[in-house]
Amino acid sequence: MHYRIIRVSTASLVAVFAAAILHGQGPATLNIDVNQPKAAVSPTLYGLMTEEINYSYDGGLYAESIRNRTFRSDWSGILNWFLFEKGSASAKFAADNKEGPSEALHNSARLEVTRADAKNPVGLLNEGYWGIAVRPNTRFTGSFYAKSNSDAALPVTVALVADQSGQVLASASVPVTGTG
Repeated sequence: MHYRIIRVSTASLVAVFAAAILHGQGPATLNIDVNQPKAAVSPTLYGLMTEEINYSYDGGLYAESIRNRTFRSDWSGILNWFLFEKGSASAKFAADNKEGPSEALHNSARLEVTRADAKNPVGLLNEGYWGIAVRPNTRFTGSFYAKSNSDAALPVTVALVADQSGQVLASASVPVTGTG
């Protein structure tokens, strides 16, 4: 079976091959003659015909794993960030549009901890893009901006936690000191 494709998109191409296979017509052959262009494409269309698939712009092009790392918010709160309270821990969090790490990035999340300890932790959870792909023998690096309302050092732990088992796969602790 041979098809002559005049205009094609990925969806229609898949539909043509699927229809041929479903109707028992055997394997399909697609012949493309690259020496016979059908139309010229303007050089000013660079970048205009892209499609955001699987969040490739937001989190994919520069290999970020954290979703909404700049703490954008709307009326419902900080998008893609959730408060984590275990046991008797108690806290609240909200967007802070005044205390960011720089003039260029003025958004941050304000976490106010009322009660927490080692057995009853509190924190912020980010599920990434359909999770965070964790692979063995892979090094993950990251950075964050944090300050405290206390002069005492406060322990902050960043961890990758398995969704289903709750197992901590990797973690690092950093003391946050001072208000600067």
